[in-house]
Amino acid sequence: MKHTVLVIDSLEKKLIDVVATLRRQAHIVHYIMMDNLKNVDLKHMKFDVTVVYFNIEDPVATTFIEENKNRSNGGVKIVLCSYDESDYCKELIIEESTKIMLYSKWNQDAVLDAIQRVFSYKELVGRDNLEIILDKIKQVPTLPDIYFDVNKMIVEKADMDLISKRIESDVAIASRILRIANSAYYGARTGSIHQALMFLGTENIKNIIISMVVFDNQSTVCDVKVLWQHAELTNKLANYIYYIKHMRSMPASYSSVGLLHSIGLVLLLTVFSDSYLPVIEQLNQTSETLEELEKRVLNYTHTDLGGVLLDWWNLPPGLIYGAFYYRRPLETEPAYAEITCIVHLASHLSWKILGDTTFIGALDQEALDYLKISDHEVEQIMQNYQAK
Repeated sequence: MKHTVLVIDSLEKKLIDVVATLRRQAHIVHYIMMDNLKNVDLKHMKFDVTVVYFNIEDPVATTFIEENKNRSNGGVKIVLCSYDESDYCKELIIEESTKIMLYSKWNQDAVLDAIQRVFSYKELVGRDNLEIILDKIKQVPTLPDIYFDVNKMIVEKADMDLISKRIESDVAIASRILRIANSAYYGARTGSIHQALMFLGTENIKNIIISMVVFDNQSTVCDVKVLWQHAELTNKLANYIYYIKHMRSMPASYSSVGLLHSIGLVLLLTVFSDSYLPVIEQLNQTSETLEELEKRVLNYTHTDLGGVLLDWWNLPPGLIYGAFYYRRPLETEPAYAEITCIVHLASHLSWKILGDTTFIGALDQEALDYLKISDHEVEQIMQNYQAK
């Protein structure tokens, strides 16, 4: 599919090779030098993606960024910063419509990869629908500073004591981590954050922080506690199913897939409950699936919202595809088919165990075939887990 891209470059023409590649791929590219912006009227032009090389010391660049933060016809914005992370750049990600921020060490491949991801999502959820979803995402509570701090410490392989101290500085997050670590599933039996980290692993810690952003919202249409129970139970079941299939623990990059798989549904039931109310009211009065109903009423689905959001937060691909495809697992990328089928089964069993069928989807027989799990084994999994 052909896309329209606006590329705004510096006088050094740092993006010239990116432009050449996009044009070879038959995309329509408008290539403008930052100093020439004053001579170009962009108001009546529409782009799928805007790529900006942003020198924080250039007043023209700063003025352009400020004036075009909320310009809807610019599509998804990718900003290439001339320096390492700054507070101003972080604000663009958190508060405005910048999708991707690449810092001083970016290269052509990273830019092209970022652009291609945007193209993929436009094709997956629809060009206009992606704009609606991104507008919704801007209203989602932002990730707290502790998430960025912990993530940076993990990347830099900081000492576990330092990570523990940072987490201990946030009472709410420390309490949630201890509660999960001391649950029957993990059985840590500890009051120490350091010990809890050893039990849960650093990837789980990051994703618990993310989950709090969503699950700590209130809802006028459902009990948020039930949504949290479902997510937590789905995660335990997914890890259990993976273990009995492979006799080893699930890879760390997947280990929170159940916790975040229905994040789009949780957001619609909490942050956007007013617009989601028509879906709730019609849910038991139609033969349509939940996603068909959402598509008709909202023009997008909770899986679209969840998948795009997790990608917006730069989570691992397994978690993104799990959120996008857990209701239709075999439509996912082949590399993530197994984990998506596992979370599909785990989510279904979780609703059954909780005795709540409001949002339960049909169990996909082809997903069971892919996992080589029979109907009898499904019942055994549920019974064995409940007996644990």
